[in-house]
Amino acid sequence: MVLRPGIVKARAPVLVRERTVRLARVEDGVLADWLGSADVISEGNTWGADGSWYGTTSVILPPARALACGLTGERLALILAQDPHTRLRLVRIAEREARARAPEPLGSVQVSLDVQWGVRGLVVTIEVEAALLVARAAR
Repeated sequence: MVLRPGIVKARAPVLVRERTVRLARVEDGVLADWLGSADVISEGNTWGADGSWYGTTSVILPPARALACGLTGERLALILAQDPHTRLRLVRIAEREARARAPEPLGSVQVSLDVQWGVRGLVVTIEVEAALLVARAAR
């Protein structure tokens, strides 16, 4: 005996589907100016037998500019975390910092980015992982 699903009544097709989307854009010039006043703190080291570079870059943006835009710090952190242009700028800062501190040239870089609002302002933490090219060539 073969068991099959039971008969189900077909529903009427939906005529209209509605969706509201709220978009935000970060102004590039203002962001560049704000990033110029940021404190950038980086650390990192090689780890493991495979000779990979692991590091962290923290970008601390002063709160005065954030509060002047009329958004809450938490809302601004969410917008900056989702804006691809902002993410790219922050990743480039972290990559530049990692390449400057690594003992050997780095291969492709993998990052994870976290944006949080805190007492000191907007704190962006970028975790960096990359293979050392010299270690890879030696294998």
